[in-house]
Amino acid sequence: MRYCTNCGCELADNLKFCTRCGAAVEEDLEQGQENLGQGRKRRLSVVVAAVVIVLAVVGVGVYVILGNLSLPGDATSASPASRELESKADTNDSDEVPVSSTAEPSAQSSVSISGQDAQKDNSGDSPEELVQNGVELLDLCEQNGDAASGADAIALFDEASKMGNTEADYYLGYCYYYSSGVSRDYTQAYQHFLVAAEAGDARGQAFVARCLYDGSGVAQDREASYQWAAKAAEQGNPLGQSMLGSCYKHGYGVEKDLEKMLYWYELSAEAGNDAGQLNMGACYDMGLGVPRDASRAVEYYELSAAQGNSLAQLYLAKCYYNGDGVSRDVDLAASYANQAVNNVRDPKASADASAFLNEHGL
Repeated sequence: MRYCTNCGCELADNLKFCTRCGAAVEEDLEQGQENLGQGRKRRLSVVVAAVVIVLAVVGVGVYVILGNLSLPGDATSASPASRELESKADTNDSDEVPVSSTAEPSAQSSVSISGQDAQKDNSGDSPEELVQNGVELLDLCEQNGDAASGADAIALFDEASKMGNTEADYYLGYCYYYSSGVSRDYTQAYQHFLVAAEAGDARGQAFVARCLYDGSGVAQDREASYQWAAKAAEQGNPLGQSMLGSCYKHGYGVEKDLEKMLYWYELSAEAGNDAGQLNMGACYDMGLGVPRDASRAVEYYELSAAQGNSLAQLYLAKCYYNGDGVSRDVDLAASYANQAVNNVRDPKASADASAFLNEHGL
């Protein structure tokens, strides 16, 4: 484990950039230790100065309060200055990331399931067991298209969520986001992701970043998206790393930096994340941060498409239709476009793929 020599943030050994401040991590160990020592000295001096100021304020407060104490039988209340000092002392600045008022950050929203009960008797199960059983049912739903299993999974996640299990909220968010076992509802998805994110769940943090980035279920706030993406990436979440790369790509919430964009995209893609693979493909496709290489773009698109990423499927359709990075193959172009059309995970990509087929008469 290492520490950022700029802000002191604890870092994993394999990170090249700090997830909190974006500073490059020192490669020279001796220089890094020297810089870290200087940084600690600076922070120590700031802390000492802050302590002196706090002690001075407390001393003034005690003086004011003692000076305004009433004697027995005196009905005079404390002075306005005393009350103001006490009020300021009770104020605690929050470091929470701002989110839209359309969702209450600390509230867990519930799911209404009518006429659907889990077939297995789960009475007496712990929240963790409910989540585990729900995940198994969710797998059946997604692998076999079993809608009943999806509804049963939702019921179990909902029960575990009401018992305070925040991992269940992540899965509820996932189901609402991807329409697995329940109708798509981005607002419900965001609310549940937020509960999980605030409990420290890196997956929830990554999806909160995505929702804020796209404005899905919440007012679009890309600066807040950066904050949540950094939290998720710091925990090694591949989707969070991809989202953080996108923030560096456009300069959302942080200074635009294509080198750091590429760094986070590559980490995400290497971890097997379909969004990271899609974004790496787009970088090679457009020559963004790297020399343009249509063949490499197709390779990344294929990796992403194989995991069901509908946008990657659409991009492959265009590559094969135009013969860009591959030999022209209209049949393959139509095949990939139809995969995107039938992919329910991304309604917009599905609509765009349908338009592509109609435009080219495929």
